[in-house]
Amino acid sequence: MRRIIAVPDSTMLASARAHDAETSGVRNYEVRVLDWHVRADSLNMCIIDADTEDATVFLAFSGETEQEMTGLRIRGSRAVAYFARYYNQLWNEAEPLPEFVNERSRQA
Repeated sequence: MRRIIAVPDSTMLASARAHDAETSGVRNYEVRVLDWHVRADSLNMCIIDADTEDATVFLAFSGETEQEMTGLRIRGSRAVAYFARYYNQLWNEAEPLPEFVNERSRQA
């Protein structure tokens, strides 16, 4: 499983450090940190079975308040392939969580 997170403030940095410690020994789980300093949430996406007939992507969208969350499911390998390519672009620009945490610890 691959996960991308943003760490825009000190509260999220503390959470990222704890998450790194909790998951450092988990095989097949990798987290990267994307530099995201926009005051709006990013698209939340979960891609399942991208290379199969059952390819599915779940999208979640935040609203103007914390109570406003909507989403949808898209099935089909062609549509999911577009989202997978977009996700991979973000993944390639993101920094591995352990490196991010270590770098921020040295800066503190």
